[in-house]
Amino acid sequence: MKFRRSIYYRGRDCHLRAVSFAALLEDAMPSILRISIGLFSILNLPSGLSAVQEEPVREPDLPVAAEVQPADTRLFGVESVAVVESEAVTPVVVTNGVADPDRPWHTVVRATGRVTFDDNIFIGSRDEVADVYISAIPEITVGWGDFRREFTSMTGAPSRYRTLPDGPDARNYFFATYAPEAVVFLENGDENTLNHDLSVRGAYGTGRWQLNALGRFQKLSDPDIEVGTRTDRLLFTLGGSARYFVSDKTSLEADYSLRRQDYESGVDSTDMLARLFVNYGVGAKTTVSVGAGLGYLAFDVAGDQIYEQALTRVRYAWSDKLSFALTSGVEFRQSVSEDYSTVNPVVEGAALWEVTDRTSLAFAALRRQDSSSVIAGETVEYSRVELRLRQILFQRFYLTMQGSYSWLDFDEESVAGGIDRSDERLALGLGVAVELDRHLSAQIAYRFERNDSTVEERSFGRNVAEFQLGYRF
Repeated sequence: MKFRRSIYYRGRDCHLRAVSFAALLEDAMPSILRISIGLFSILNLPSGLSAVQEEPVREPDLPVAAEVQPADTRLFGVESVAVVESEAVTPVVVTNGVADPDRPWHTVVRATGRVTFDDNIFIGSRDEVADVYISAIPEITVGWGDFRREFTSMTGAPSRYRTLPDGPDARNYFFATYAPEAVVFLENGDENTLNHDLSVRGAYGTGRWQLNALGRFQKLSDPDIEVGTRTDRLLFTLGGSARYFVSDKTSLEADYSLRRQDYESGVDSTDMLARLFVNYGVGAKTTVSVGAGLGYLAFDVAGDQIYEQALTRVRYAWSDKLSFALTSGVEFRQSVSEDYSTVNPVVEGAALWEVTDRTSLAFAALRRQDSSSVIAGETVEYSRVELRLRQILFQRFYLTMQGSYSWLDFDEESVAGGIDRSDERLALGLGVAVELDRHLSAQIAYRFERNDSTVEERSFGRNVAEFQLGYRF
């Protein structure tokens, strides 16, 4: 039996309003051009080439309803491109990217050092505070099975040195990764912190079943746009999915997610969502799905909400190089304690195009409801569009350009004491990464952010630049 490949992209929760995009872009371009010229001068590259470094695109990932955001100190946090595929076979163990069928367990150890300049570390609307901070990130992964797709090189792209095993692609695996991050500020020592990131993932396929599981804990200290400054927070994510193949064309799919947020300066909440889909293959390239979801959003103070979703999904794979997915539907949300209900659309779309072996384009868009981290019980409507271009040059350099525009609108009627606030945010970035040898990599990156809010003190501009060295043992 052959399982079809399906790809979808998870973006961060935000909202779209294209009305002021041109003005924001015009303000950002001088900074972008100055940094671009500097990068190309250093690398002696043609002036038409540009790049951005980002978090590795990891695959596969679970269909978690509200995925955890990476630490702000990682410049270009990109959520996941998910792939579910291939009939289960006997796992092939991979040790540091090399097949080793005689070892049932293996370990991957990496270390990263980063120097970051941030001209607005508290994302303030005035009296911005600039600083340089240094990050040290040791990372250890212990696991079983073939999870080589979960790891890219330190540059954020598949390593040119990586050796893949011959034969079928095994998708049975289990692994755990722990990556603490020590951050030291040169001028603002009170902001020194130790972040933590612990994740556990697993996948198992047998017969007609395909199972996936995810657990993640993060302790972060970074800027939060809703709160309006740096804050400590704990994030917990649990997720699981099960897919049963009734026939070559029909399958049943269930997934569950739980997200818990604990803020030092903000509203704590727990969001749970369960969904069920019926999938049907139309031809060799298209899968159509219908589904329903039931969720519960609980605040530690008050204002709990229940929501129901009616969803449709289309996944289309034109080839191994071009595919897209679109999930759309409607959500009905009610407050448990308030006289409040609302009906809103839900949209998640993604497209991935491998133009050549060296060039790729990715696009993602979403619109949905989420909880406020400022007012307990208040609903926030998020929309976001994002475009990423990646180019490999000279077998060694990884260049990326990335831009996103998002909008969030606080629904003051969703809870007593709600605030009337709308934010529009533009983020642009570029950078370059290079593999120096099998173990050592380097990267430089720059990001511009601007947030325009109807609440004046929540507006800010920000420029962040970093240099990073990574070593894989």
